[in-house]
Amino acid sequence: PHLHASDEQLEQRARTLGCRYLDGIEASSIRWSSNQNKRWGSCTIQTREIRISERLRVAPDWVLDAVILHELAHLLEPNHSPRFRQLENRYPRRREADLFLEGYALGLHMPDAGDDVASGTTEEIDAGTFGPGPVGTRPTDAPARTDGATAC
Repeated sequence: PHLHASDEQLEQRARTLGCRYLDGIEASSIRWSSNQNKRWGSCTIQTREIRISERLRVAPDWVLDAVILHELAHLLEPNHSPRFRQLENRYPRRREADLFLEGYALGLHMPDAGDDVASGTTEEIDAGTFGPGPVGTRPTDAPARTDGATAC
């Protein structure tokens, strides 16, 4: 679990996922958020900022990765269009993550956790609804770089 993961570690995960699945896309920042009570993550398109609910600190790595990738995909496609779904489908465990989050939301008594809410054209807020997809391996199995650089 990510109980002690820092914002910097979250940023490194996002860089790795962006390189691996989304042709190197990067957020301007990605941080844990304590005020997301109904959402797993949010992406502000204008500023390219991503926030991830602190409730995911205890989720498995592959679930956190699916939420991060979902939000990163919004930097390329701001809505849930077919192109967006194609981008998020690049993550091999997306469907498993969706199922995990549905159960986790029920356990947290979040009845609307599966609803997507858009607040206009400048910000897209997501609750982790990923839809069907293939099952695969974790993207975090690759060795991390130790020099702080990111290579795609």
